[in-house]
Amino acid sequence: MQSDKLTVAVADDDRETLKILSEQIKSHFLAQGILLDLYTYTLLPTLEHDMSLQAFDLLFLDIEMPEIDGISFGKKLRQQGDETAIIYVSNREDKVFEAFESHPYGFVRKSNFEKDITRILTSYLAYRERYEPKRLVINSPAGQETIPFEKITYIEGSRHNQLIHVSGDKEAKRLSSTMEKLTESLEEYGFITCFKGILVNFRYISLIKEDTIVLSDGSIVPLSRRKAGETKKQYLDLMQKKSSIIF
Repeated sequence: MQSDKLTVAVADDDRETLKILSEQIKSHFLAQGILLDLYTYTLLPTLEHDMSLQAFDLLFLDIEMPEIDGISFGKKLRQQGDETAIIYVSNREDKVFEAFESHPYGFVRKSNFEKDITRILTSYLAYRERYEPKRLVINSPAGQETIPFEKITYIEGSRHNQLIHVSGDKEAKRLSSTMEKLTESLEEYGFITCFKGILVNFRYISLIKEDTIVLSDGSIVPLSRRKAGETKKQYLDLMQKKSSIIF
């Protein structure tokens, strides 16, 4: 395994358990040659805030958490179009089937941690090597910023710069590129040209109207009447590939 680095969050409301879990997780990744930027949380709203500021590769979540439990938090992320991999770490084996509703990568039992974590990380790293999430790299005055494709809601043309709208961010990010180049690069990853100078991420489409598209975060983007039929077809095709049930 080549040297690599992941950004990982571990959440558990018990500080001592959180410390032990974090050390064990870090140790198992290091054994596989993987370096970590590891962040720990006792509250999931704090993690949610940090996820609006940076991308995480993997979340280890306890199920029983104050304010919002791990399963509800996972469901919320999926409803927002966030596909960050989730591994639940819990003794609540009775919650396994409920946890599936948030499409986690796996479930680790605290009572059988060593065996489960070895199995799940071996599987996850093999999966990641094959299906590593694609990212857009933006050079800005503040430095180089990396944005996972799945966090981009839509892209809006603006002369020589393109405006990248990111889930959870109030202000768009500017990218010095042509819309033609972005379209060519992103169409195969689920971005649809719905209007001249507008690329929308199908994962965030909530409603397609006659001349507008409503996104899951409330944003509204224009829809060309000429492209309406093609846009709907592309959207349905992409949803079917994601194994969605369409009536």
